[in-house]
Amino acid sequence: MVARRASSSRCIRSANRWNEYWLEKIARIGLPATTLSFAENNQPQQISRDISVSDYSSVVDFLLDWLEQRIDFSTLSAVGHRVVHGMHYTESQFISQSVLDELHRISSYDPQHLPAEIALIEKFRQHYPHLPLVAFAQFIIRRKPAA
Repeated sequence: MVARRASSSRCIRSANRWNEYWLEKIARIGLPATTLSFAENNQPQQISRDISVSDYSSVVDFLLDWLEQRIDFSTLSAVGHRVVHGMHYTESQFISQSVLDELHRISSYDPQHLPAEIALIEKFRQHYPHLPLVAFAQFIIRRKPAA
């Protein structure tokens, strides 16, 4: 499963061992008419519904509850988090306490993205301490040539 946070949305992509895919997007966080959009089981139509959340913290709680209804977290091997700025990290990293401390330290470089992504990472660590978390830096993805 890969989690990412955009300016006013949060997206999760996951695949289970049967290749059933979900794409979730929570848009307009902190604005009127916050919506959850998703497609399940490779269906082409996307489903949208209004949800009642007021801030990023309540979005994370809603999202974890919503995902737990659809995914057996005990079957996941890891959760990947796309991090907008990894600064000196040039490879994907397991998110240890030292990596999390470094993300906190550099969060002022990207106050629009990093604090909310850190909050999501911390919530996953709290709810699923046995589940490895991996950080993928966005600039690494953009720098690699297309195959």
